[in-house]
Amino acid sequence: MASLGDFSPVESRDVTAEPDSFMFCGQEFLIPQTAGAGSFLRYAWSMKAAMSQGERGEAAERRALSAEGRAAARAEKISADMGAMSAVWDLLTSILGQDQIDRFARTVDNNGIDLDGILSLVGKLEAAIAARPTKRSSDSSAGPSTTGLHSTDAGSGPTDLPLPQDSFRPMTPREQQIQDLHQHLVTPTGLASQT
Repeated sequence: MASLGDFSPVESRDVTAEPDSFMFCGQEFLIPQTAGAGSFLRYAWSMKAAMSQGERGEAAERRALSAEGRAAARAEKISADMGAMSAVWDLLTSILGQDQIDRFARTVDNNGIDLDGILSLVGKLEAAIAARPTKRSSDSSAGPSTTGLHSTDAGSGPTDLPLPQDSFRPMTPREQQIQDLHQHLVTPTGLASQT
C-alpha cells in the first residue's frame, strides 16, 4: 500500500497549554485545551441523527391511521428527544470531563436553567473553542495558512448573539440549531413536538 503523505494541518492548538475557564451561575468550570473540534463533530452527527429520527416520527404520525400507529410515532419522537438531549449531554461531558459534569448538572438544576440556557452555553463554548489561538506546527514551513482563518488573538472571544429580529435575515447555524432542537425536545409542559 502506498503512503499518501502527511495530512496533518499546518496549524493546531497547543494542547499542553493551561485550560481555559468560564463562569456559569457562579461556578467556575475548566475547559482543557484538548476539548476541540472532535467533540463538536460527534455532537453534530448525533444531533443530525436525532433530528432525522424526529422527522421520521412526525411523518409516521401524519400517516398513522390507528391509535397504535400514532402511539408508535409518538414513541419515535420521544426517542428522538432523548437522542438530542443525549447529544447535548455527551458534548458537555466531552468538553468538561467526568470530574466536572455532575457539578455542572447540579448547577443547572439548582439555578432552574432551561433548554435555551443550556443551548446558549453550548453556542458560547463552541465559539470560545473555535476562537482559541493556533500555532504553526514545528515542522511546517513559514508562510500564510492555506487552510482558512484562524484566531491568533487570545484576547478575542465569543459574544452573546441574539436571536434574529428580522424575519428576512437568514438564521445563523446556532439559531437554526435552537429552532431544530425546540421541535424535538421535552419542554416543561410536555413534548414540544406534540404541540
